[in-house]
Amino acid sequence: MRNLFFALVLLVAFTAAALDKIEIKGSKMFNSRTGEQFWVRGVAYAPKEFPLNHDPLADVEGIKRDIPEFTKLGINTIRVYQSFVTNQHDEVMQLLEDAGIYVMLDLMDPLNAVNRDDPSWTTTLSKVLFDKVDSFSTHNNLLAFIAGNEVTNQVSNSEASTYTKACIRDVRAYIKSKGLSIPVGYATADAETVSTYIQDFFDCGEQDTRADFYGINTYRWCGNSNFQEAYSSITQTFATWDVPVILTEFGCNIVADNIRPFTEIGSIFGPDMENVFSGGVAYEYAVSSRKYGLVAVNDDNTVTELQDFTNLMNELAKTKTQQGTTKDAYTPSGTQRTCPNIDDNWKASAILPPAVDEERCQCLASQFTCRTIMTDPTQADTIGKQLGDVFAALCGTYPQFCNTVASDGTLGIYGNFSMCDALIRASLVLNYHYLATGQCDVNGEGIAQVVTASTAPATCSKYTDSVSIEALGLPSTSSSTSSFTSDSNSDNATSNNVKSTSSLEDGRTVTETADVQTFTSPASALKLSFFGLAILLLSL
Repeated sequence: MRNLFFALVLLVAFTAAALDKIEIKGSKMFNSRTGEQFWVRGVAYAPKEFPLNHDPLADVEGIKRDIPEFTKLGINTIRVYQSFVTNQHDEVMQLLEDAGIYVMLDLMDPLNAVNRDDPSWTTTLSKVLFDKVDSFSTHNNLLAFIAGNEVTNQVSNSEASTYTKACIRDVRAYIKSKGLSIPVGYATADAETVSTYIQDFFDCGEQDTRADFYGINTYRWCGNSNFQEAYSSITQTFATWDVPVILTEFGCNIVADNIRPFTEIGSIFGPDMENVFSGGVAYEYAVSSRKYGLVAVNDDNTVTELQDFTNLMNELAKTKTQQGTTKDAYTPSGTQRTCPNIDDNWKASAILPPAVDEERCQCLASQFTCRTIMTDPTQADTIGKQLGDVFAALCGTYPQFCNTVASDGTLGIYGNFSMCDALIRASLVLNYHYLATGQCDVNGEGIAQVVTASTAPATCSKYTDSVSIEALGLPSTSSSTSSFTSDSNSDNATSNNVKSTSSLEDGRTVTETADVQTFTSPASALKLSFFGLAILLLSL
């Protein structure tokens, strides 16, 4: 009988029509063809205890095993936390689409993400994420991308939100450049101290920098709790939001015998919450050391349904008759949030790092006549360890050098080339030293070498960046010359579209722009350079 059930599921799969794209209007999600309101009825898909490099969307046998379980549960979406562009995903995505399953995909993964304790946003990470967009964007059942998951979870790492929001901005711009429309959102922990700040931050500012939807991972409802105790307050919080809000994780496991009744389903997909939230994602599919899980995946590649599976299936079945509104009938009325101020509980500036531009960085690198001997920009730890002492000396003597690659997400101050990869940033500083002193390999450390500047592609003519130290206000002792005209001031942290000028408490004058701030006092250049040194060494 079980084999017959699997066969019927597969028969339906092979004859199913392509899924309709889901689109956003105001704070709700709609089927793009029918105009009917859409709710995420999902499960976090993490099959078994897997290594950091496991890709569930490349596991054809695993997905064939699990699709019948998805169908039986009655879900329409899985959230997948990690995938790698070096793998092939088309077959799994097609199998899921044939089964009527959408995919909500996290762009970052354990190997490629904004580091909450040492944040940066560079061309190295952006290339991975852009490649992932290319890999998945052709599939109708790609519901949305999540550009960050719980990156900020306390005050001490709130600065990381600035870089995560820059990621959202640039990923959205990349998707738009491809003529596509795919929602890009953010998922946050239900963290008491910083929750309100995070909520406001990812919904404030220019349209192109905001999250298309907001996810909250919340475990307030435990056992047989109730709406008033668990979800009433967050429902009130998001009642006036202007973008969709999704429970991107739910399912507290602090319950008797570790069996979850999932009685919150009635509220999430019922009158209590369905007008505010666009559904939710139960955590998680397979049982692991985290002690969540709806099924156990056995060594023979079969699954055993647990009591949690039955409970979730039964509760979801009770809420199949959601009606909601239609796209044409719905008039958005939500209110956009205001960016939070920097204070003791929030350290993320609303002024974002410069947009990543790989071509600009490569055009800059083509001018180098001295560069590091290292060749792999992804080996950040190795680069930082080998160059640490050298840059401590260089930045102490020539603070302007490090300002060009410095980044401060709390002050909102960024060097023009802070978004380039580790090797280009390191080589830029070494090149400045070479032009200033005539010495490429600093103190005989064997970390740099003289090279011949390459012929820049014709497309580089649109950039006015320069590697000349005259642009930094320093004399040159080298005969090397640069090939472009500089657009930089002494701190090399300028931009167009100036908004305002203000004074800081320590006497510095700061000009705010769309992407950067420019210090105008000499003392501040030295202060920024030492911060820039820390950023350079820690985030290279």
